[in-house]
Amino acid sequence: MPADRAPRPRPLPTPAALAAAERRFTEAIAEVHLAARSLALPRVRFDWEHPPPDEADAEQTAFLNATAAHFAELQSAAAGPFPDELTALSAPPDPDSYLVNDFIRPGTTVMLTGPPGAAKSWAARQLALACGAGLDSFLDRYTIPRPLNVLVIDEDNGIREEWRREELLLATLGLQRDWMTTVRRISLAGVQLDQERWQVWLRGLVRIYSLDLLILDPISEMHGGKELREDPAFRSVLGFLKRLKVDFSRLSTLLVHHTRKPSNGDRTAARSVDDVRGQWGQTPDVVALMWPLGERRSSWELHKRVPHSKLILEQAETGALHTVADETTSTSRAMANDGLVLNAIRGGLTTFTAIQEITKISKSTLDGVLKRLVAARVVERRGREYSVVDE
Repeated sequence: MPADRAPRPRPLPTPAALAAAERRFTEAIAEVHLAARSLALPRVRFDWEHPPPDEADAEQTAFLNATAAHFAELQSAAAGPFPDELTALSAPPDPDSYLVNDFIRPGTTVMLTGPPGAAKSWAARQLALACGAGLDSFLDRYTIPRPLNVLVIDEDNGIREEWRREELLLATLGLQRDWMTTVRRISLAGVQLDQERWQVWLRGLVRIYSLDLLILDPISEMHGGKELREDPAFRSVLGFLKRLKVDFSRLSTLLVHHTRKPSNGDRTAARSVDDVRGQWGQTPDVVALMWPLGERRSSWELHKRVPHSKLILEQAETGALHTVADETTSTSRAMANDGLVLNAIRGGLTTFTAIQEITKISKSTLDGVLKRLVAARVVERRGREYSVVDE
């Protein structure tokens, strides 16, 4: 073939021309998708076909392949979901509302966790009854604005044990079973929330009963995964819980779960979200951590996206829990006491009796404050008199 008749490669567009074409593609595809959505039509699908490149023209082949990839990206983005400008967003209904004040918000996932013997299930059932009855408070600390629709799914205790516990709690809380028309329970049904069939079933119950609070006890029995994100079954459960938050904005889900087993040298250490077993610590919006203290007492502490609170609970013979100490503000109280004592000493009150009389702090508390300040070398003691160091 004469050289002047050889096929010439098609010229490649300039970057500016390519950007302009991309904008036109985007606008056209978006309009088609939006029109289809408004008419309730099935999702529109486009196919990109480019002409075959000239033989041995690597540059043109690469360009056409890149164009096809760009086209596929634009089509996928234009099909939604669509991000909104912040200026176009409206506030969700009651974004600061609570189902249980300072503890459970609508549209959240809450984890109640602790080792065996921490009374987690007792606390979960007491919460269910208190919420269903609309009692004034839960654990003498968290107020309940209105009665809630509650469902308990039990995959641990079984029908007889659940009944016994309910009877004890109802009597202690001053309630009757006949009154609990908004609380429902199902036991040992073999629920597996990593399976689509059970996910659809549970979503149906949420709709039928207009649920506000869903309690899953224990969540570890409701999936077949290894509680690692690379496990498909575990990822399925996590995805399902996230979809519940999006699709049912009034619902909160409480997961009862176990903490990891502490090492021998770690048994008395402070507890945190890191103690939650597996990778559950990252998923919930709120973590309620319980830990046994002995003599029917346990600690209770809230972490993450609610106001911090820390309680000491005591379990009655009936199983009901009540607060015997609220340590939420213990740190701020200690700081306030330190300030009172330091101001008294600076004001010339150097003896224990004089400091106690002016500050009105109890003798036992004052003794602890002075020992702490002396140990910290903020205050020094000489005989019976105290003075502030370096002043």
